Amino acid sequence: PDDATAVLKHLIALDPDGWGWNVNKRGTRWFVAPAHIDLLTVIEQVTGPGRAREVGFTTHDSELT
Repeated sequence: PDDATAVLKHLIALDPDGWGWNVNKRGTRWFVAPAHIDLLTVIEQVTGPGRAREVGFTTHDSELT
């Protein structure tokens, strides 16, 4: 949850077009963005290299959730 909150604040500051987020249940957040946004890189700018996959961020088709 702390990583997701930090990522959310970073995305808001960057203000890219076309991304979104939601909360499925307590402690579970998801982010989605079109292919033109390298969301994994954005997440790892906040969480550190490799950390996104450690905390459960996964890829699905051309989007990262």
